[in-house]
Amino acid sequence: MKQTKEVIIFGGGVIGLMIARELAKRKIGQICIVEKGAVGMGSSWAAAGMLSPDCESLEKDGFYGLCKASLSLYPALAEELRSETGIDIELDLKGSLKVAHSQQEAAVLTETVKNQNKAGIRAELVKSQSLKEFEPALSDQVSLVAFYPEDGVVENRRLVAALRRSCLDLNVDIKEHCLAEGLSANNLGKPNQTFVVRLRNGPEIEAKKIVIAAGAWSGEFLAHENRDIQFKPIRGQMLSYRVRNLELGHIIQSEECYLVYRRDRRLLVGSTSEDVGFKKAVTAEALSRLRESAEALIPALKSIVPNEAWAGLRPKFAKGEPLIGPLGNIQDVLVATGHYRNGILLAPITAKIISDCFDGNALVYNQFLPHDIRIGLGGKLIAAA
Repeated sequence: MKQTKEVIIFGGGVIGLMIARELAKRKIGQICIVEKGAVGMGSSWAAAGMLSPDCESLEKDGFYGLCKASLSLYPALAEELRSETGIDIELDLKGSLKVAHSQQEAAVLTETVKNQNKAGIRAELVKSQSLKEFEPALSDQVSLVAFYPEDGVVENRRLVAALRRSCLDLNVDIKEHCLAEGLSANNLGKPNQTFVVRLRNGPEIEAKKIVIAAGAWSGEFLAHENRDIQFKPIRGQMLSYRVRNLELGHIIQSEECYLVYRRDRRLLVGSTSEDVGFKKAVTAEALSRLRESAEALIPALKSIVPNEAWAGLRPKFAKGEPLIGPLGNIQDVLVATGHYRNGILLAPITAKIISDCFDGNALVYNQFLPHDIRIGLGGKLIAAA
């Protein structure tokens, strides 16, 4: 039996969940999430939850502004989710540290901070004699640290759990382990246009609008003739330690890895960036490299064996910046994907942009004209530029 919805969202990661929650709160109509696996168990689960636009930016360009705007939404979001679901997403805005091991790295870091300050990005250098005040566990071999006081982190696994609970409470229809096999349009280009989605192990669903937020799998729905701007997955591998007598107060980043401490006494170490297709697996070589890099930063880790390792697939589009907004060549199709390494950070602003489009404010964030994209499923286009 065919079901009728107002909106179908392809993808149940942090982006899809955040959009569904925002649309439901605005009372857009009945929302349905279609997820090929389990909600929140893809790249959203595999991430580290870093919210670090300052540490990773050199100038205040448009993308930086987007990241900072999204970060500013997190305090209110954390309180709302705690009130709605009772889940603490463990938002921590104590800042991040970028470390230098050698004189060469210190010189580069000094110049970086100088340029960031000129651009208006808050950053300050911390000399070796003051490092222990910031992070007592840091190696004595660290010669210089840059402190970014406005960066932060969130517990991404608790975040997706809270978003899922919130969506269910708002009567969002979440269809897990459902693979879309067909996508077609009725009355294409006319005022009464609708989209019909056929699921392999679920009902046929008709909706007025669709949102593509399928992460690394967005390429199943979107196509472009220029291969340089197609979507593709980028694998990231991570490991974690269970630590008892060690605690970090900040995110710590080096050229080789980053460290994120959790309140449950896990220490996460990430991450690689590998263009290997959809091979979601860990490798001994990468994990060995991550462990060596982590121990160089925190010598106490040498006596601890990592207790977990995993990999995730980040959705990369073009130069690593996302596509957010409506497609110009086909009405009522919106895209929210290609967030690459910033999916957790950009989820709140992405949900706002997409939801604003439903309210008549057709904002976009993309690197090329949206009508350059074509939409379809399984190689069958339903519209073309």
